[in-house]
Amino acid sequence: MAIGSRALRTIGVLLVFASLAGVSVPANGAPLDDKRAQATQIKAQIDALDEQVEIASEDYNEAKSRYDGITAEVKKTEKRLGELTARQDQLEGHLAARVTSMYRQGPLGTLELLLGTTSFEEFASTWDILQDMNTNDASRVAELKRTRAEVTTAQQELAAQQAAAKVESDTMKARKDAIES
Repeated sequence: MAIGSRALRTIGVLLVFASLAGVSVPANGAPLDDKRAQATQIKAQIDALDEQVEIASEDYNEAKSRYDGITAEVKKTEKRLGELTARQDQLEGHLAARVTSMYRQGPLGTLELLLGTTSFEEFASTWDILQDMNTNDASRVAELKRTRAEVTTAQQELAAQQAAAKVESDTMKARKDAIES
């Protein structure tokens, strides 16, 4: 915020010149010394304010940098959460279709399928297919559990990141107010 400190310095210098412009120079010079002392005091105040503005400006810039970093992390987490949610929906859809199919077949559907074979080779082939289907179902259920856990973790991370972003945003607002006042 170098512009703010320059403006503050310019205002201070103008105040000093304005106060000195109304002074008539007496023969003995004592009031002139008083005005110079006042000008020195005003300049010291301006320098102190300039330093405070610089510190507040640096604090603001640091908070902005942290905020930008957190915001980038929030975006990454939101993207990851979207991908996880989509995968979760996909897995739930596949499993729902499988459960519906199993329900429609009834409790004896698998047994009927095995007993309906006409040879041992057909029985073994059908058995292998059923085993593959069961293994696939089990792996999808396990993947769904993992995905749900990851979704929960990502939601917690997102909430923490959003809280941190709010803290940095509040810090930036406070620093900006300090600079402007």
